[in-house]
Amino acid sequence: MSRADARLNAARRAFAAACLGALPCETLGSVTLRADQRRVVSRAARALETHGGCLIAENVGRGKTFIALALANHWRAPLVIAPAALRSTWRIAMERAAVPCAFVTHESLSRQREPAPAFDGLIVDESHHFRTPSTNRYAMLARLAARSRIVLLSATPLQNRTRDLAAQIALYHGERAFALDPAALARFIIRSEEASISGEPEVRAPQWLAPDADDGEVLRAILDLPPPPQPVDGGDAGALRCIGLVRAWASSRAALKATLRTRRRVATAMSQAAEQGRAPTRREALAWRAVEDVVQLGFPAILVSGSPDKSALSALARALERDAVAMERLTELLRLTPDPDSARVSAIRQLRDAHAPASIVAFSEYASTIAALFAALRADAGIGMLTAHEARIASGRIARDDLLARFAPVAQGATPP
Repeated sequence: MSRADARLNAARRAFAAACLGALPCETLGSVTLRADQRRVVSRAARALETHGGCLIAENVGRGKTFIALALANHWRAPLVIAPAALRSTWRIAMERAAVPCAFVTHESLSRQREPAPAFDGLIVDESHHFRTPSTNRYAMLARLAARSRIVLLSATPLQNRTRDLAAQIALYHGERAFALDPAALARFIIRSEEASISGEPEVRAPQWLAPDADDGEVLRAILDLPPPPQPVDGGDAGALRCIGLVRAWASSRAALKATLRTRRRVATAMSQAAEQGRAPTRREALAWRAVEDVVQLGFPAILVSGSPDKSALSALARALERDAVAMERLTELLRLTPDPDSARVSAIRQLRDAHAPASIVAFSEYASTIAALFAALRADAGIGMLTAHEARIASGRIARDDLLARFAPVAQGATPP
């Protein structure tokens, strides 16, 4: 930080102190709040008084949870709304901060279940999940926020569009938030000014692993695929399909196979509809459900509404035939070429050996990749798998909280082994 920047930050802190008054107490239960956290608490408290809500957009690891609990400490009956996967994280934080709160999940709001306990303040974790006003969960949260102050927490409040941010701010600022420009919306975001925090772990630049495998032939085959058959409202999705397959290929052979099964499911749905003289929309094509390679077909006359002319149906049939041949050729290539996942497993083992006894988190956006790597590594000591649907160790399924407690006992408030 330059000397000029340091002076500017000092001036900002002086102005903030004059406007906001003394910082709140640094002790919250057994937690000691940093000065930057206390400044965020002061700014958020002022926003709650002025607007009835605030959006705290601190980065991951900056203590948003305890900032929110410091605000809730002044409420009579706080209610936390968070993803079900974060229930134990919030429970531990509440115990450490000595701030009891009722807890409901995002998922329960999606099912339009109104919270039973009375509340006078809302904390919404991962608030970027409430960026689509047409969803059930957004409508339910909007009803709750209409009668209470609300604190929104998100490290990434802006996902794709400015409207995503406006939708969250509209929960307490009303529909006029959608008319604000990006600069005006940004003024509703509260975050600390400190670029770094003393005591944070050092983060080094990424180091690339180079598994001993060459899967270039499969990549070239993906890039050479013909344009896919299109639903009547699908537009040109050829590039998107190619990107999806390449992303899966880059993750694992298991992810690529799973993606191909999904493509085959949709193509089968479209093919049966075409045989009945109908061309499905994208949503209608996805009405078919699959379990592994078994496709459950619906009644085309009921599920598919489009009835195009014969020339369009003929073009769709030809595209489906070309796609089926190309997919079969790619599937056969996967059968004949070495599986690069073995090299990925070896690279992970080498990484563990090089950094023993440190704990390692290997993550992927594809659950199929995680499942495949776990299957290959489960005989090794200390391996666990966690996905959105389950947690496993070598002996079988366990509770998600139990797996996290084994991996990071101190962070989970458990006794170290």
